[in-house]
Amino acid sequence: MSLDLTGLEIVMAGDDPNAARYAKDIYPVRQKGNLLLCTLLLGNVAVNSLMSIFSAEIFDGTVGFILSTFLIVIFGEIIPQAFCSRYALRIGSTTIPLVKIIRVLLFVIAWPLAKGLDLMLGRELATTYSNAEMIELLNVHVKENKIDQEEANAMAGALTYKTMCVKDVMTAMEQTYMLAIDEKLSFETIGKIFKTGYSRIPIFEISRDNIVGILFVKDLIFLDPEDNVPVRSFIQIFGRNVHLVWPDDTLGEVLTELKKGNSHLAIVRDVNNEDESKDPVYEVKGIITLEDIVECIIGDEIVDETDAFVDNDQRIKVERGDTFEWARLRLLDTKIVDEMLSASEISAVTAHLKTNHTKSFQLLTDMQLRRLVSSTPVTTFSTATQDLNKELPNELLYEKGTPSDTFTLVLSGRITILVGSENFKTDLSSWSVLGASALQTKDWIPDYSAFVSDGPCRCIRIGRDSFIESSDALENDVSIALSAIDSVEEDVTSFGESAPSVASSTDEHVPNNRKTVLKLLFHGDDDKVDLISNGDAPIVQFTDPPETNNNEQATEDAG
Repeated sequence: MSLDLTGLEIVMAGDDPNAARYAKDIYPVRQKGNLLLCTLLLGNVAVNSLMSIFSAEIFDGTVGFILSTFLIVIFGEIIPQAFCSRYALRIGSTTIPLVKIIRVLLFVIAWPLAKGLDLMLGRELATTYSNAEMIELLNVHVKENKIDQEEANAMAGALTYKTMCVKDVMTAMEQTYMLAIDEKLSFETIGKIFKTGYSRIPIFEISRDNIVGILFVKDLIFLDPEDNVPVRSFIQIFGRNVHLVWPDDTLGEVLTELKKGNSHLAIVRDVNNEDESKDPVYEVKGIITLEDIVECIIGDEIVDETDAFVDNDQRIKVERGDTFEWARLRLLDTKIVDEMLSASEISAVTAHLKTNHTKSFQLLTDMQLRRLVSSTPVTTFSTATQDLNKELPNELLYEKGTPSDTFTLVLSGRITILVGSENFKTDLSSWSVLGASALQTKDWIPDYSAFVSDGPCRCIRIGRDSFIESSDALENDVSIALSAIDSVEEDVTSFGESAPSVASSTDEHVPNNRKTVLKLLFHGDDDKVDLISNGDAPIVQFTDPPETNNNEQATEDAG
C-alpha cells in the first residue's frame, strides 16, 4: 500500500528495467486500492486473532498474551516493515500471487467494505509536491548523488522563474550601451559597436529615457562605413520596434512575449512620480533580454563568443585564452590605426626584416631586432597634397639630395618614388622598405624623392640612432656573456691546479662552453660565434658602403 499509483507510474517509465518490471506486476492489483486495503487488513487481523487464541489455549492467559504480542510485533510488523522499506517493489511483485489468493478468499467481506469506501471517499488522490517541496526533493537527490548540482540548478530555475520580477534580472540603465540617433555610422562608431560584443543596441533621441528604436548589429552588413549613414536613417529603413515592459512584470509573462519573435530585447520602463510638484514622467530603468531569462532558468551565466563581461551587474570580464586582436582588422581596412604594433605584427615585421633584409639587420640578433621593432611607434601619413605650380608634393618622406637617417617599412597604403633626372615613377605598397642604407651610413643622401600617394599610409620608421643603440645593447650583452665565461674559466683553472687530473679533462671543454653560450646568444649563427670567440674582429663595426650607381642604389634602398 505504500506504493501509490503515481509512484508506480514513475517507476514504470524509469530507466531501471528490473524496477519497471516489478512495478508493472504490482500496478493492476494496486489500481483497486480500497479492495486491496480491506483484503490486507482483514487478513492481518484474522492472523493476529488466530495467534492470540492458540496462545491462550496452549499457555495461560498472561503467558499467551506476552507470547502472541512478541510474535506479532517481531514477525508481523518489524521484520516485514524493515524488508519492505528497502525492497518494496521486489517483495510486492513476488507476493502478488499470494495476495490474489487471499483476495479471492476474503472477497465476500472485503468487496462491500471497499465499495463503501469508494462511495464515501472517491478516487484515490495522487501524491504531488509544491515548488518548494520539489526544490527540496532536488536537494535530496543531489546529496544522494543521483543528479549533479548543475542539473538541480536548472530544474530549480525552471520551477521559480515564472514568479520572479523583471527588476530582479534586468541590466541597469547605467550599464547599458546605447547610441544617439544623431550619430553617424562611421568606421569608428561601427568599431565601438563591434568591441562591445552586443547584438542589439538601443537608440535614444535627446534623452536616454526616450528609446526610439533598436539597432541590430547584423543589419550593419549592408553598410559601407565610408558612407557615414546617419543612425536615424538606418532605424527608419529597418524599422525595428521597441518592446516595453514594466519592472514588476514577471519573467513568465515577458518570456511569453519574447518567444513570439518580435524582439529578443525589451526596454524596462517605469513611471517616475517622486516629485509631486511635477507631472509623472516615463523613465527607462534598464533592459532585459531573452538571454537574461534563460540564464535565470538554468541558474548560470551564458558567455558567448563576443561577450565582454561574464556578469554585467558585477562587471566581471571574460577571461579568454585566445582573445581577438583588434589589430588584425588592419588587414581589411587601413583606417584602423594604433600607436604601437600588436604582438602578432611585431612577430611578422621581425621575421620579414630578418628574412628579406638580412644585410641591413645582420648585426642584430632576433631578440635585439624584435626589441627595436616593438619600441618603434607606428606613424600614419595622409595622402600628400601638391600645389599646381610645384613639381613635387608638399609632404615628402624622402627628398632627392637631402640627407636622411631614417629607415621606413610600409605596412599599408601606397608610396610613390621619383627616381633619376627624369623622375621615373615607381609605386611601393605593403612590406616595401625605403632608406635601407641610412641605418649604416652616416648622412646618407637619397637619390630619389618619396611621398604618400594613397593614404592613410601606415609605416614604422627606424632612425639610425635607435639602430646604433640596439647594436650597442647587443655588444653589452656579448661583453657580459664573455665576462661570465672568463670567470668560469678562471674558476676551472684554479681548481685544476690543485687537481691536475680533473683540470686536464676540463680544459678541453672550456672553449666549447664558450662557443655554446655565444651560439645561444646569436641563435645558432656559427660565423658570428667563430668571429667573436677567436677575437679576430670587433663585435660591431660600421663602414661606409662602396659607391654605387645611383639607379642601383635607389633600387636597393626602395626594395
